[in-house]
Amino acid sequence: MKKQKLPKYIQDKFKKPQFKVGDKVKFEFLGESGIGTITKIQKFSDTINYMVSHGKYSYPCGLQIKEYSSYYAASIDYEVSKKLKKA
Repeated sequence: MKKQKLPKYIQDKFKKPQFKVGDKVKFEFLGESGIGTITKIQKFSDTINYMVSHGKYSYPCGLQIKEYSSYYAASIDYEVSKKLKKA
């Protein structure tokens, strides 16, 4: 499979934190989804990893922006989560 080139504006969002600890976000992890709270933010190589707590579980998440994702198993829906932040 050919690797897809990411637009520069998407790459920039993957490199800098888009949320803060304590922010509510919509996440998806292996088919399960919900609203969780960011508990920790870490940087690995060129991408940001967010720990999202939901109930008694925590999930390591990347960002999902449109059709682009920075993580394979779990992701934060960027557009929906930005709307939650403003509400």
